[in-house]
Amino acid sequence: MKTLFTLFAICICNLVFAQSANFNKIENEIKANISKGKWDEVMIQSTDLLVEEPTRGDGYYYTALSFFKLGQPDKAKEYLDKAEAIADNDLKTKIKELRGDISSNNKAQSIIDNANKQAKSGNNKMAADEWKKLWELDKTKTDNALNAVELYIEEKKYPIALEILNDPALAKDDNAKNLAYKLNETAEMKSINGYNISMKLGEANFNKNDYPGAILHFDDALIFKPNEANAIQFKKRAQDEQAWLAAKKENTITSYENYVGGRTLKKYQGEAEQIIKNALIQFGQDAATAGNIAEMENYLNKYLNVYPNGDATAKAKAIMCSTYLKEADKFKLLKTASSQQNAIENYKNVTRLCPDAYNLKNEISAASKKLVRYGRPDRTFIAYLYDSITPFGITIGGIKNRRVGTYIAFRMNETFITKAATFTVDNTGRVDGTSYTTRSKNSTRNGMADAIFGFTKKITYPLWIYVGGGVTMYQQYWEMDTYLSNGTINETHWVKNTDEKWIKPVIDAGLIVDLKGLHLRAGVKSTEFKGVNYCVGFGFSFK
Repeated sequence: MKTLFTLFAICICNLVFAQSANFNKIENEIKANISKGKWDEVMIQSTDLLVEEPTRGDGYYYTALSFFKLGQPDKAKEYLDKAEAIADNDLKTKIKELRGDISSNNKAQSIIDNANKQAKSGNNKMAADEWKKLWELDKTKTDNALNAVELYIEEKKYPIALEILNDPALAKDDNAKNLAYKLNETAEMKSINGYNISMKLGEANFNKNDYPGAILHFDDALIFKPNEANAIQFKKRAQDEQAWLAAKKENTITSYENYVGGRTLKKYQGEAEQIIKNALIQFGQDAATAGNIAEMENYLNKYLNVYPNGDATAKAKAIMCSTYLKEADKFKLLKTASSQQNAIENYKNVTRLCPDAYNLKNEISAASKKLVRYGRPDRTFIAYLYDSITPFGITIGGIKNRRVGTYIAFRMNETFITKAATFTVDNTGRVDGTSYTTRSKNSTRNGMADAIFGFTKKITYPLWIYVGGGVTMYQQYWEMDTYLSNGTINETHWVKNTDEKWIKPVIDAGLIVDLKGLHLRAGVKSTEFKGVNYCVGFGFSFK
């Protein structure tokens, strides 16, 4: 029994070895036909493999490969499924690769179908794009590349055509080289190449921060393509960079304002505005410290007007309020109307900018009262004067609000302007200056007049004091008759008494009330400080 089993095992082994050897022979023949592209032979021999080894999937795999190469990918998938069901690990790797090739082939076929469809519909550009896509899947297939180029040229898409022709995959293709040369000689490509060269040079200058040079090259590019968006954008970028460099070089508020207000892209607008804001605050603060109110207002008001919601708005207002308050406190101590007006304006500025920080109603009220007091205008007056000795008088002068005024006054009685004879008399009765016989009528008149210059000074509105000095002039007149030689009266005369004539000093003092143009006065006068006469007057005043 053991002997029979041994003989059976030996027979089986010989049979298996004979089958394996035959399988390998058939597989080698298949590989040889694959290398020769004899796919029909491969398909037939694949069946032989299945007969030799029906439990191995190699026969199905080679059958699938044959169908794939013969253009039947669906049949190929069918046999791959059978092969995979009984495949070992090595065969599974091959199956996976073949499935990938089938997938790629299906994709390529889909692209070809779409390209043909687009071409038939007249969409050459889209058809060319499909052929280009197909070529990029396998650049060894130059026909696909040339199909794309042909369509691109028809559509005058020369740059894309040249891109394909200049690909290293076509470097050894003479047709591609000749076609590329001819395309480069066309007017359109010369324009495109000129544009590309100018753009390349412009970008190189731009990257080296040579913005003027970059702008020149971008201008050249725009000559080739006047409305090309990329060149326009690059030029704008270069102009913006150039404007920013100029602003930083000058480094003034005005230069940064010019940048922000310019017509460039304003890439650095945020940075420029921050520099402006910082400078306005700093310069405003420096001006405030130096007491230069006008410059402080120029800088800080500009900040508040341009950047009302800026981070330093509160700081700007605080600086201005503090400075205005100091100015107001300084002006309020000066006794002039203009200083009080300045104080009021500064207090109001504080109230306007910092209403919650200060309560200045009392200060404004006090300054307003002083403004009225110091602001009353100086006035000129004309008044009639009366006293018991010289009842006819006039005075003209000025009353000043803050300074000393002056006046002149002239008073007289009616006798002072008596028409006197051409001759005179003395106390003894001796007459001089006439040939007529004269006789006194024992009647006399006394003429008096004052001429005074003085000063006025305000005590408190509407009261002024006046003090002046001058002279009193006195002249006595005798009433006398002159007779003719026959003893008849010739004429009666008032004759000056040369012994009763004098000029003496006089002083004048009193008070003036001047209210809205009404001028009243009362006082006294004294000649040689001997006796006192009361004086009054009334008139009007004007600015």
